[in-house]
Amino acid sequence: MSTHSFTINNANHTGITVSSLAESLKFWEGLLGCKILYRNHMAMSPELNVIGVTDAVMDNAMVALPDGTRIELLEYSAPADRKVYKPRGCDVGSAHIALDVKGTEALIEEATKLGWKAVDRPQRIRRGDGTYWTAIYMIGPDGETIELLEKLDE
Repeated sequence: MSTHSFTINNANHTGITVSSLAESLKFWEGLLGCKILYRNHMAMSPELNVIGVTDAVMDNAMVALPDGTRIELLEYSAPADRKVYKPRGCDVGSAHIALDVKGTEALIEEATKLGWKAVDRPQRIRRGDGTYWTAIYMIGPDGETIELLEKLDE
């Protein structure tokens, strides 16, 4: 039992910074079928102080996967000195979102048309609970990483 004076209720969302909100929505909404919950624009707003950059200009969209998991897509047009990071899965600070899917091969084929790249071919893995899955990492146009997981009947 925790003796802390706080509680964590749930994960609220995962944020991904992208170069083009329009292009990213082709994948998240168009291909994956995420629902757009809202879109927003902020320019040098005090609300952007949360990221520690006072001169930021940002457009975002909050999308929801079929199970309600929320992904925030953020496109910054300022400040001018923004950087692009494309870490490998083994690099400290890298992150990925794992999606349970059906039809891995078809999803890979369609995602490839939108600029996503498979790291390798799908691999058969055994999880710690003894279940078997097909797993593959895909890297998006901005270096974002998703893992596609499909449970195998075993």
